[in-house]
Amino acid sequence: MRKIACLYAWLPFHLYSIYKIQKDGESVDHLLLHCKVAQCLWDEVFSRVGVAWVMPRSVRDLMCCWKGIRGNVQIATVWKMIPHCIMWCVWMERNKRCFEDMEHSMAELKRFFYCTLLSWAPAIICNTDDLHTLLVSLTSS
Repeated sequence: MRKIACLYAWLPFHLYSIYKIQKDGESVDHLLLHCKVAQCLWDEVFSRVGVAWVMPRSVRDLMCCWKGIRGNVQIATVWKMIPHCIMWCVWMERNKRCFEDMEHSMAELKRFFYCTLLSWAPAIICNTDDLHTLLVSLTSS
Protein backbone atom coordinates (compact mmCIF):
# COMPACT_ATOMS: atom_id res chain seq x y z
CA MET A 1 0.00 0.00 0.00
CA ARG A 2 1.35 3.40 -0.94
CA LYS A 3 1.71 5.76 2.00
CA ILE A 4 1.43 9.54 2.18
CA ALA A 5 1.36 12.01 5.03
CA CYS A 6 -1.62 13.14 7.05
CA LEU A 7 -2.66 16.69 7.82
CA TYR A 8 -2.07 15.63 11.40
CA ALA A 9 -4.58 17.35 13.64
CA TRP A 10 -3.93 20.94 12.49
CA LEU A 11 -0.56 21.08 14.20
CA PRO A 12 1.74 23.72 12.75
CA PHE A 13 3.65 22.63 9.68
CA HIS A 14 7.04 23.45 11.14
CA LEU A 15 6.37 21.07 14.06
CA TYR A 16 5.06 18.17 12.03
CA SER A 17 6.62 18.19 8.63
CA ILE A 18 5.12 15.90 6.05
CA TYR A 19 8.20 13.72 6.28
CA LYS A 20 8.33 13.52 10.08
CA ILE A 21 4.76 12.66 11.04
CA GLN A 22 5.35 8.93 10.99
CA LYS A 23 8.04 6.78 9.49
CA ASP A 24 5.60 5.10 7.14
CA GLY A 25 3.28 8.06 6.59
CA GLU A 26 -0.48 7.68 6.36
CA SER A 27 -2.63 5.94 3.81
CA VAL A 28 -4.64 7.69 1.13
CA ASP A 29 -7.78 6.39 2.86
CA HIS A 30 -6.71 7.99 6.13
CA LEU A 31 -5.79 11.29 4.51
CA LEU A 32 -8.97 11.67 2.44
CA LEU A 33 -11.52 10.13 4.81
CA HIS A 34 -10.34 9.75 8.39
CA CYS A 35 -7.83 12.44 9.38
CA LYS A 36 -9.24 15.27 11.49
CA VAL A 37 -9.11 17.79 8.66
CA ALA A 38 -11.01 15.55 6.25
CA GLN A 39 -13.46 14.53 8.96
CA CYS A 40 -14.32 18.19 9.60
CA LEU A 41 -15.22 18.70 5.94
CA TRP A 42 -17.24 15.47 5.76
CA ASP A 43 -19.05 16.36 9.01
CA GLU A 44 -19.81 19.84 7.68
CA VAL A 45 -21.62 18.43 4.64
CA PHE A 46 -23.45 15.70 6.55
CA SER A 47 -24.60 18.06 9.28
CA ARG A 48 -25.87 20.58 6.70
CA VAL A 49 -28.04 17.97 5.02
CA GLY A 50 -29.04 16.17 8.21
CA VAL A 51 -27.47 12.84 7.27
CA ALA A 52 -26.12 10.37 9.82
CA TRP A 53 -23.17 8.65 8.16
CA VAL A 54 -20.57 6.13 9.17
CA MET A 55 -17.47 6.69 7.07
CA PRO A 56 -16.42 3.59 5.12
CA ARG A 57 -12.94 2.19 5.59
CA SER A 58 -11.61 3.12 2.14
CA VAL A 59 -12.05 5.67 -0.62
CA ARG A 60 -13.10 2.83 -2.91
CA ASP A 61 -15.82 1.74 -0.47
CA LEU A 62 -17.02 5.33 -0.15
CA MET A 63 -17.32 5.75 -3.89
CA CYS A 64 -19.18 2.43 -4.17
CA CYS A 65 -21.72 3.36 -1.52
CA TRP A 66 -22.14 7.06 -2.41
CA LYS A 67 -25.55 6.71 -3.97
CA GLY A 68 -27.20 9.33 -6.05
CA ILE A 69 -30.40 10.85 -4.83
CA ARG A 70 -33.71 10.70 -6.59
CA GLY A 71 -35.62 13.67 -7.79
CA ASN A 72 -34.06 16.80 -9.19
CA VAL A 73 -31.31 15.88 -11.66
CA GLN A 74 -29.35 19.06 -10.96
CA ILE A 75 -29.24 18.43 -7.23
CA ALA A 76 -28.37 14.76 -7.76
CA THR A 77 -25.46 15.83 -9.95
CA VAL A 78 -24.12 18.21 -7.29
CA TRP A 79 -24.51 15.48 -4.67
CA LYS A 80 -22.30 13.21 -6.76
CA MET A 81 -19.63 15.95 -6.90
CA ILE A 82 -19.31 16.30 -3.13
CA PRO A 83 -16.86 13.42 -2.45
CA HIS A 84 -14.63 14.48 -5.33
CA CYS A 85 -14.68 18.09 -4.15
CA ILE A 86 -13.85 17.24 -0.53
CA MET A 87 -10.99 15.00 -1.61
CA TRP A 88 -9.67 17.67 -3.97
CA CYS A 89 -9.75 20.30 -1.21
CA VAL A 90 -8.02 18.01 1.31
CA TRP A 91 -5.36 17.16 -1.27
CA MET A 92 -4.79 20.83 -2.10
CA GLU A 93 -4.44 21.63 1.62
CA ARG A 94 -1.96 18.78 2.01
CA ASN A 95 0.11 20.17 -0.86
CA LYS A 96 0.07 23.68 0.62
CA ARG A 97 1.39 22.31 3.89
CA CYS A 98 3.99 20.08 2.24
CA PHE A 99 5.37 22.32 -0.45
CA GLU A 100 4.50 25.90 0.45
CA ASP A 101 4.77 25.80 4.25
CA MET A 102 1.26 27.26 4.51
CA GLU A 103 -2.01 26.08 5.99
CA HIS A 104 -5.58 27.31 6.12
CA SER A 105 -7.76 27.54 9.19
CA MET A 106 -10.73 25.16 9.25
CA ALA A 107 -13.07 28.06 8.43
CA GLU A 108 -10.94 28.97 5.40
CA LEU A 109 -10.85 25.35 4.27
CA LYS A 110 -14.64 25.07 4.53
CA ARG A 111 -15.01 28.25 2.47
CA PHE A 112 -12.57 26.84 -0.07
CA PHE A 113 -14.66 23.66 -0.28
CA TYR A 114 -17.93 25.55 -0.82
CA CYS A 115 -16.39 27.90 -3.38
CA THR A 116 -14.86 24.97 -5.24
CA LEU A 117 -18.15 23.06 -5.25
CA LEU A 118 -19.98 26.11 -6.57
CA SER A 119 -17.32 26.73 -9.23
CA TRP A 120 -17.53 23.12 -10.42
CA ALA A 121 -21.26 23.30 -11.00
CA PRO A 122 -22.13 26.69 -12.52
CA ALA A 123 -24.55 25.27 -15.07
CA ILE A 124 -26.23 23.07 -12.49
CA ILE A 125 -26.76 25.67 -9.79
CA CYS A 126 -28.68 28.10 -11.94
CA ASN A 127 -30.82 30.01 -9.51
CA THR A 128 -29.06 29.93 -6.16
CA ASP A 129 -25.97 31.53 -4.72
CA ASP A 130 -26.89 30.22 -1.29
CA LEU A 131 -25.11 26.93 -0.72
CA HIS A 132 -27.09 26.22 2.42
CA THR A 133 -30.30 26.33 0.37
CA LEU A 134 -28.74 23.92 -2.10
CA LEU A 135 -27.61 21.49 0.61
CA VAL A 136 -30.97 21.61 2.38
CA SER A 137 -32.71 20.91 -0.91
CA LEU A 138 -30.61 17.75 -1.23
CA THR A 139 -32.47 16.20 1.69
CA SER A 140 -35.90 17.26 0.49
CA SER A 141 -35.52 15.55 -2.89
